[in-house]
Amino acid sequence: MSKKNIIIAIIAFVVGFAITFYTIKTYFPKHKVEETTNLK
Repeated sequence: MSKKNIIIAIIAFVVGFAITFYTIKTYFPKHKVEETTNLK
């Protein structure tokens, strides 16, 4: 694997992670997550 392919793979991973994180944040707002943590 060349350096260029590694960089592309890292960028793809970061973008994918960011989209997943944003989706979770949108569907499960922060206050709901905090309430769930407090109930435990």
